[in-house]
Amino acid sequence: MSKRFKILARTGLLALAAVAGLGLCHCPEARAGGGLVLDISSDVGASIEFKGSGTGSTFSFNNNGSGNGFDVTASTGVGDSVGLHGTIGGTYSYTTASIVTIGGLQTAPVSTVGGTLTITDASLKSLTGTIAGVDVTTLGTDGAVNVSGSINLANVTYAGVNADLTQLRNEANFSGGVVAITFQFVPGRTLTQLAASGVDRHTSYSGTIATAAPEPSGLVLGGIALGTLGLGRRWRRSRVA
Repeated sequence: MSKRFKILARTGLLALAAVAGLGLCHCPEARAGGGLVLDISSDVGASIEFKGSGTGSTFSFNNNGSGNGFDVTASTGVGDSVGLHGTIGGTYSYTTASIVTIGGLQTAPVSTVGGTLTITDASLKSLTGTIAGVDVTTLGTDGAVNVSGSINLANVTYAGVNADLTQLRNEANFSGGVVAITFQFVPGRTLTQLAASGVDRHTSYSGTIATAAPEPSGLVLGGIALGTLGLGRRWRRSRVA
């Protein structure tokens, strides 16, 4: 297990308890250490962009001028995926009516249209899969997509020879995969503010792609995303349009 993932898992426990108290976590228990974990970070010029309509917001993941969305920065596997480029496609949305607010924490379920994950290897063979946003959360300057850590990566295909991507395909298709994304806005923005009419804001993002290996005594993956809240600014400074 990577050092960063251990930190996220530990720091996510208290935050996960808050989410569980809201009844928002319906994910199975999983042993993260038994599956592959990839860290990702958006490429320079790529971003997650929120567009408010007044009654809600849509968000999507923009690629940079080279067509890249993110880089794989770390792996608990062989490590031959580190440095590969990937993209997150599709449109994700939430409504203001669905936002749950407790103190400074806001969470809303996300609807997904055409959600895709793509990672391309050195031979230009691509791993592809379908993903769902599940939920989105903001707390202060930090935010997360799939804060509940639910299994949201499926239908993974890959015909190349990269060991990490082969492991990701095999494990995700056997027991499910999790894609959790974090982002930061400085100054902080709530889901309500991001849904305001005419709002168009974008920022860099980072995250984790993990495979779930079910085990009764294992770690709940729901801590992955929330564990990064408060840590994300350490990795990348946000850009606000």
